[in-house]
Amino acid sequence: MEFKYKLDTSYSGVIDIALNYDGEYSNGGSSFTLYCNMDGYPAPYTGLTVWLPGLQPDEIAIDTNNFQGGLKWAIENGIVSPPYRHINSGYCTYPVCKLLKTSN
Repeated sequence: MEFKYKLDTSYSGVIDIALNYDGEYSNGGSSFTLYCNMDGYPAPYTGLTVWLPGLQPDEIAIDTNNFQGGLKWAIENGIVSPPYRHINSGYCTYPVCKLLKTSN
């Protein structure tokens, strides 16, 4: 796993991040997990995406409920387009973006 991204966190400063493409959800959309570099080993950091009904294979919904900076980070790193629609789920509204990159 290659730590080729950076993420500025409020508690640890800038950390090295690897993006793992977990594949497509069976009902549409794609799953991504971010891993941090823990003494040279990958440790799960957070999920970037959330599954929602109605996603197409080239769309992802960014989990802004659990990773508030995720949308900005994913756009800045060329992983997704800016959001072009939103889906409500419970008390949350998730931005839906076109997936631009699936490579780790």
